[in-house]
Amino acid sequence: MQYLQLSSREIGYEPIVRIAWFRSDPLEIVPGNVCIENLFPIAGDAFTMTLYGDLRLTWHKELMPNLQINLRYEYQGKGNALMITRENLKGIWAGVPTSFRRDGTFDDATFVKDVIRCCELNIHGVYTTGGTGEFYALEFDEFKRMVDAFVRATEGRKIMTQVGCTWINTQNVIERARYAQTKGIMGVQVALPFWHPLNSVEVLQFFKDLSDACPDLALIHYRSERERNSLQGRQYRKLADEVPNLVGTKFMSSNFDEWMELVLETPELSHFVGDDRFLAHAMMIGAKGSYSGAIYLAPNLILRLYDHCVKREWDEAIAIEKRIYAFTAAAQVYDRHAANAVGDKALTEASGFLETKRYTRKPYLPIDEEEFIQLTDVLRRFPEFVYRKKRDAD
Repeated sequence: MQYLQLSSREIGYEPIVRIAWFRSDPLEIVPGNVCIENLFPIAGDAFTMTLYGDLRLTWHKELMPNLQINLRYEYQGKGNALMITRENLKGIWAGVPTSFRRDGTFDDATFVKDVIRCCELNIHGVYTTGGTGEFYALEFDEFKRMVDAFVRATEGRKIMTQVGCTWINTQNVIERARYAQTKGIMGVQVALPFWHPLNSVEVLQFFKDLSDACPDLALIHYRSERERNSLQGRQYRKLADEVPNLVGTKFMSSNFDEWMELVLETPELSHFVGDDRFLAHAMMIGAKGSYSGAIYLAPNLILRLYDHCVKREWDEAIAIEKRIYAFTAAAQVYDRHAANAVGDKALTEASGFLETKRYTRKPYLPIDEEEFIQLTDVLRRFPEFVYRKKRDAD
């Protein structure tokens, strides 16, 4: 008789067991706090199942010579049990806009619906409070409300999560990151504090302080031209060596020289683009994916673009890049407001996939009705950027 007994009480990590067996074979499962997650056929009478929790498995080795067990332990916290690493961070991530009402108040209900809509796409992860998420518009109390709503929408789903925690000083960045971690968020995006430029010693100390405060939380540097510092590849080399939970970057630039240096100096980090127009060219030389603002405008198109890139079908991928570029060039309203969330939210409302409206928080003002009509006229020429149900309704 063989048995395997698992418990999470002492180690603080949750045991996850994947089992493949023939249903006709005798397998006894004695649960403590156990959940059967998946049960589906492999072939014929063979089945596979995922269990997690405190449990004991018992089986006769001679009767079940083909039993396969894959055991791992994962962090036992709230929210999703997946962990982000330098190795598994990849793909298309949806940057969910923060929903505001016309009067500027946070619209929890719409935000939750939109996060769920994004989770239902065949994507790798969801995140919030980047630029489109208007991180700068949320004080800490509202930030906590937003994180709570985000967790409600993602909890129990096998999808990776990140929250933007950028602020203007180290203490408040850590405060936000710690709160996100206690709620089960797997990673945080952070730009450097931006009122004054930081010297190289201060940059390193900022990431070390954040890493020391949240050593089990994946850190992603939101490298934006809006920062006072534009870190280069050699600076990232030092950060990658000294900050073990720095797992990647969000590169918000089309500067090829800087991109090349970044990838060559730190190939072990997961570097993402923040603009789908450059995804194919970036993946040719090492990008792992996109923190996408277009995934909820044209989900099928963006996923097809990524799939072509993974398969190294560059002609097809570049053709889609050109289509995205043609769309943004035609949407001059978007280009005039591309420096902040105004343009992204206008496109989101016009496309119709999410329920979020174009309302932003002051001092940034949403586009007016005339500009919005112009934008919807452009979308008619690019039907792949309009949600099908909205196209049918129009």
